[in-house]
Amino acid sequence: MPTLNPSSGSLINTDLMYKNLMNNSYWRELDNENSYYSEDHRGFIMNYRSTFNTLIRNLIENGYVKIANRLLSRNWSIEGVVEKGRMMGRKIGFPTCNIDIKDYVLAKPGV
Repeated sequence: MPTLNPSSGSLINTDLMYKNLMNNSYWRELDNENSYYSEDHRGFIMNYRSTFNTLIRNLIENGYVKIANRLLSRNWSIEGVVEKGRMMGRKIGFPTCNIDIKDYVLAKPGV
């Protein structure tokens, strides 16, 4: 599904990106903490990490949190301090809390 990458303004096909990262990438010992990486290999890792982050951010922003959780190998979550809001949720029967989330990725809106 093509989604807009807010940082570059270009479209990203998250389905294709996911397929390529999971099926066509060579992991090159990235899961081995005892491996030594040359400068060239470190460049590959940083590029791979950037691509992976872009995919996960786009999945979360477009409501595909379950897929993002699988890629993260954990559940995506946010932390922050609860702040007093306008108490609008009480009026519609859904008490909510307002959290200052700073630079977190925002998931697709919904209750």
